[in-house]
Amino acid sequence: LRGMGEFYIDPTFSVTKVTPSGSGGGAGAEAWAVDWMFSGTWPLPWRPRVRVSGVARVETTDEGEVIRRVEDTWTAPKSLGAIVSSQLQPRFFDLLNIFNSPHAEFPEQAVVEKCNGYIIRETPPQVVLRLSMELDPSEPEMLQGYFLPNLAFTGQLKLKGKKPDELVAMSPLSVQVESVESEMFGPTKKVTWTVPVPSQFGLDAAATLPPIVSLDSREEAELYPSPRAGASASVEYVLEPATRVAVAPFGTEDTIGDEANQARKALFAALKRDGRNVVKSAASGRPVFKLHENTVKLVWTTTGKFGMAVYTSQPSFLKPHEISAELE
Repeated sequence: LRGMGEFYIDPTFSVTKVTPSGSGGGAGAEAWAVDWMFSGTWPLPWRPRVRVSGVARVETTDEGEVIRRVEDTWTAPKSLGAIVSSQLQPRFFDLLNIFNSPHAEFPEQAVVEKCNGYIIRETPPQVVLRLSMELDPSEPEMLQGYFLPNLAFTGQLKLKGKKPDELVAMSPLSVQVESVESEMFGPTKKVTWTVPVPSQFGLDAAATLPPIVSLDSREEAELYPSPRAGASASVEYVLEPATRVAVAPFGTEDTIGDEANQARKALFAALKRDGRNVVKSAASGRPVFKLHENTVKLVWTTTGKFGMAVYTSQPSFLKPHEISAELE
């Protein structure tokens, strides 16, 4: 770890879970499974951020005071070659704006099973900025869900001058659209946008990032589209636990069009065919699906301000996005 810390820029190491795993190999030894996460920026011109999750089997003395043996296993990615191919190399379309926004960092995910019509991944714990808002039915362009409202941004970026902000970029932007009964609008859509927080802030980022300015204290221009009085809206930092999700490729950013509906139905039918249960919404009792916009870069400063979203268009036949459902 000392060597990794000297090589990487802004390295972060977190232990996410420690569980007993039986007796160790020697007399009087105890064994523990330690789940960990590491991230660090490679010293390359495009500053790629590497993220690795793993499990260490740690054997200690009976009193737990002396470590006798450590066996490490990477879970995502599983090898150095996978890191190079999935995290170090800039994506082709990322090169179009590599000079005005950094190489995007993606959360590491372990593929645990490939099935007919979808794959199953395990996602690690992560801190996210979560925005939820009931939408006015008279604004149909917002009902699509892929436009991130102004009120999601927590600060302004300084891109010019003697000391411009140092930037880091995250991806994807995840969008969940749910039908709800609103006290303000009646039947409408509630959209939840999930913005991943850069891994360099660690899993306690919610306690160390600058506080979010309340919606009541913001200028009108910062709230477009402005939540109507009486409509539900919130912006908060959340530590999301590790989850297991089923994922299928998807072509466009539209969350409520025909292609999105067909993709959701196809994924749900495949999961039902295979006897897999999907997590349902507490509000509606319906399965919860998320659209992951993999072509959007979410730009933060190294001081923890979220200030810009960069949308890159890609042909829909490439299916650059994904739809997912969390599994029970």
